Amino acid sequence: MEGEGETLGQKLMETFDCLGELIRTTHNQDRLNELKKLRKKLLTVIGSLVEANLRKASQEYKAAMEGLDNASQKIEEALKGMESVAETIKAIGEALDLVARLVPK
Repeated sequence: MEGEGETLGQKLMETFDCLGELIRTTHNQDRLNELKKLRKKLLTVIGSLVEANLRKASQEYKAAMEGLDNASQKIEEALKGMESVAETIKAIGEALDLVARLVPK
């Protein structure tokens, strides 16, 4: 993973890029559909966060950062054939749920 000084926005974009690469290399239609749904959810979350004012010190922010790190690592492992796409999809979904909690309601 990248350096510790990354922002949530940078980690979201890194996850988005990795997710796009995984979509391009996935041939199973069911998994592809799941990945595309996650990409749409990620874009929705990114758009919402652009409008939100976040505090880096919050526990939810830290949990979201850790979740995105885990998701990006799973994507990288899946691309190398070291992780299953199903496990990667689960990790991405969990990370997006953590990030979504940061969006004010």
